[in-house]
Amino acid sequence: MSHLEEIKSEIQRYYQRSVERTQEYEKELDLLDKAFGNGEKYSLEIGRLLSSQVI
Repeated sequence: MSHLEEIKSEIQRYYQRSVERTQEYEKELDLLDKAFGNGEKYSLEIGRLLSSQVI
């Protein structure tokens, strides 16, 4: 596997894990919203945290 292919593969794995984490966060937000009605507040905070991640 060439170096570029390795990099591409690593980026794809990172992206897939990011998608999975986002789905996990959304499930947690739904539970929080049902329990406390504060899902919007948590959604904004998680959005802020995700946007601060460096790819």
